[in-house]
Amino acid sequence: DIPLMVNHFLERFAGEGRPPVVFSEDAIGRLISYDWPGNVRELENAIARAIALNSGPLLHVGDLPTNLQAPAPARRGRFDRR
Repeated sequence: DIPLMVNHFLERFAGEGRPPVVFSEDAIGRLISYDWPGNVRELENAIARAIALNSGPLLHVGDLPTNLQAPAPARRGRFDRR
């Protein structure tokens, strides 16, 4: 479901006259592996932020919010008590 929603939001936020943007394989992998505790609204905000900060048609991991930039095994959920 995440790739479909990502494409929806990319199309929604695409500006007129701007080249289309896509996520790199690494970035889409981070989006897919994240738990999304904030649900669809958090995903929408993450994509809007990535588009606002990007410098070209390819969105990279560095364009994502900082909580998504670490690889999945290094991230810990809000309720982990390790």
